[in-house]
Amino acid sequence: REEGMPIQQAAIVGVQEVITPIFASIITTCVAFIPLIFFEGFFGKLVSYIPLIVILMLIGSLLESMFILPSHMAGKTWFLEKFSQKEGQKSWFHKYEISYLNFLTKLFKKRIPVIMIFVAFLIGAGFLYQKEMSFAMFPREESKEVFITVKAPKKTTRDETARMIAPLEEKFYSNSDNVVGVRSSIALSRRGGEVNENEASILVELIPADDRPTSMNKLLDEWEGFAKTLPDLEVKFQRGRWGHGSGNAIDLQIQENNDTKRKEIANALFEKMKEMNDVIDLEIEDPLIKKEYLVNLNQNRLIKFDIPPTKVSTALRTFVEGSILYSINKGEEEVDVRLSVPDLAKNNLDELLKLEVENSSGQLVKLDKIVTIEEVDRPVNITRNNYKRTTMIYANLKPESGTTPLQLAERLEQNVFPEINNRFPSAILSFKGEVEDTRESQGEFRNSVIIVILMIYMILVIMFDSLTKPFLVLSVVPFGVAAVIFVLYAHGMSVYGFFAAIGALGMVGVVINDAIVMIDKIEKRIADSDEDPWHCIARVAATRLRPVLLTTITTVVGVLPTAYGIAGYDSMLAEMMLTMGWGLLFGTFLTLMLIPMLYTFVRQTNFLAK
Repeated sequence: REEGMPIQQAAIVGVQEVITPIFASIITTCVAFIPLIFFEGFFGKLVSYIPLIVILMLIGSLLESMFILPSHMAGKTWFLEKFSQKEGQKSWFHKYEISYLNFLTKLFKKRIPVIMIFVAFLIGAGFLYQKEMSFAMFPREESKEVFITVKAPKKTTRDETARMIAPLEEKFYSNSDNVVGVRSSIALSRRGGEVNENEASILVELIPADDRPTSMNKLLDEWEGFAKTLPDLEVKFQRGRWGHGSGNAIDLQIQENNDTKRKEIANALFEKMKEMNDVIDLEIEDPLIKKEYLVNLNQNRLIKFDIPPTKVSTALRTFVEGSILYSINKGEEEVDVRLSVPDLAKNNLDELLKLEVENSSGQLVKLDKIVTIEEVDRPVNITRNNYKRTTMIYANLKPESGTTPLQLAERLEQNVFPEINNRFPSAILSFKGEVEDTRESQGEFRNSVIIVILMIYMILVIMFDSLTKPFLVLSVVPFGVAAVIFVLYAHGMSVYGFFAAIGALGMVGVVINDAIVMIDKIEKRIADSDEDPWHCIARVAATRLRPVLLTTITTVVGVLPTAYGIAGYDSMLAEMMLTMGWGLLFGTFLTLMLIPMLYTFVRQTNFLAK
């Protein structure tokens, strides 16, 4: 329109000019998110819908911008006739484009020093990442759950424990403005196994942070103060870790079929972790130990009295739980009639030994003639993983320590595990929960980045018909990521999470789009221009200043309110929007400087020419 074309022709020519780079930009952005579909496990389910939403929105945006928007721009409406610029008329923004053109012209004359500054920026970001940054799956999530473990005095029965925690439950219920519900478990472990009757666990589900009047810190302070007024109870509070049922930062699994060795390993690890200054809330998940009676058959006596072993097992089963004689139908209900012994007899081992077993000749022989009873102490439940018995050690990290679960796991694997494995070579030590999920997501994300870059590179090869020219576009990626690193560090976020990486992925997609559109237009205009190549590059780049800035500003304005919790806060989305918003802001600034400047080397050396 500014070049003097009628508005309908300008709309058509404008669309034709940008349709190829815009289409390529849409495809590359879609490609950047597609790998999230193939993430496995818990977090794969969590992020699997993000690519679908992004792709559908981009397709809708493409259709609207290619067909609907040009029709509106070309239509003769009162609004367009009143407010649109006339043929050949420059917009108010034109003076800023001239300033940008002059700035680039001066910048091109100092390309080498500026490139060195960019390289120093990149090196600085890499150094900062290695020394100061660390990864945790969900480092700053606003938990919606509180886990409370309670221990009453030893020899407290299950019923007495339930009555003793009642004041705690009432305290939680009284905070109806903040609490959704309370679930208590008596004498049960985290995984449902039976433990001592004096132990209990309470799960308190909270109303989301935006909707509750009291922060979690204030609630915990109030509840911990109340718990101290209950002298007979040992109470520990811990925030629920999003997505992890144990509620702990560290879930260490010990696999060893030998109970004695497994207990020795657990105690050794417990003592080693107890010496670490950044570890708190250490706990070994021990099952309840109860007396057990083993019935040992005397083979010689069985042969002497001609008694099949199955007869003994049937008699014992009938004594303990009864034997079904027949069933009676009462309407829709079926009632079993059992033959058993009085309940009082089941509590006396001597009565069991008086039980008579029939031999093959129909004669009765007392049980004490053919068996011996051995009394042992054994756990009431056994947990296995891949056919090996397991014991779990749980721990949390001091918030002020700055240590991530992954860092602690690596420290244990390097300094503690080798000694344990040398002493107990048949044992398997591994981490579950957040550490396992973090490692899986790291590997998958790393592979996804490689696949994304390769796919984007192939798309750009087809678009530019060159094997080397796509590297010019992809050069903005490391600088955009470097900008994200500085942004996170400036906000005091030396520990970044999974959603920060997704936000950086979206930011890179937008910055790449800006680079594609800019390079495509430079390519088209410079081929038909007789003017100085550097001036032509600066002039064409200046024409892209307005759309690039509009894309950036509208995106930043859209995402930063979420990043800072304006009108509502979500910790995961805040981290993602923060990296996307500020990363895009700095990435755009780098793109406007870096891409035209790098293209001057292309024209000067003819290195990327067809």
